[in-house]
Amino acid sequence: MNNIFPTKYIKITNKYSSSHKGVDFGWSSAYGGNNVNILAINDGVIYKTEIQKKGGYCLYIKHDNGMVSLYAHLKKNSYRYKVGTRVSRGSVVATMGGTGVVTGNHVHLSLYKSTVLKDSNKVDPLPYLYANSSNIINPNTKANYKINYEDNSFNPSNPTSGELKVGDKVKIIGKYASSSTSTTAVNKKLIGSTRDILKIYSGRNYPYQVGNSTGVSGYFKASSLQKL
Repeated sequence: MNNIFPTKYIKITNKYSSSHKGVDFGWSSAYGGNNVNILAINDGVIYKTEIQKKGGYCLYIKHDNGMVSLYAHLKKNSYRYKVGTRVSRGSVVATMGGTGVVTGNHVHLSLYKSTVLKDSNKVDPLPYLYANSSNIINPNTKANYKINYEDNSFNPSNPTSGELKVGDKVKIIGKYASSSTSTTAVNKKLIGSTRDILKIYSGRNYPYQVGNSTGVSGYFKASSLQKL
């Protein structure tokens, strides 16, 4: 069974490196704010809890494959289960917080190859995580990181053209063209805004005419639109 992401809304704010042996996930005011539910990435047993000077309130889950996941900077006293409790993949195990040494609320996820909890046993969690239909992916995260999907045909931030039709409400997540036949995408201040599909021009480079009651906003490929 694949590991899932520790949050429903996926926003990577800091990647794995030799000096940062884990991945940080942030939050969005549009998707529940900063009191985010933290999810068990796979089936396992609550292995350990502790309070670290840098990591704040931390929780460890020992998974059935022998790996251990660490969730750090959790909200004080937000643990949902006692040590030794078995949890399922996707179980809410705690709440995102700002404990320890942080600049704001987030969760730090580390992944150990075994129950020997030392830095040399940590691996980059991202290649081991898979998004699914319950996830919403931040556009910048999608653009800058390779995200695995449990079903390769599913990509919530990149719908196929067959999924979009006139009248659909969409969120703009990427580049667009100034005309429907343009071959050069233009960046303007539309990313993150919500519009409607006004017309679809089959066979054009940017087939989706998007706008609202004030007029046409631009022309897009399917990869730049997220269906709402």
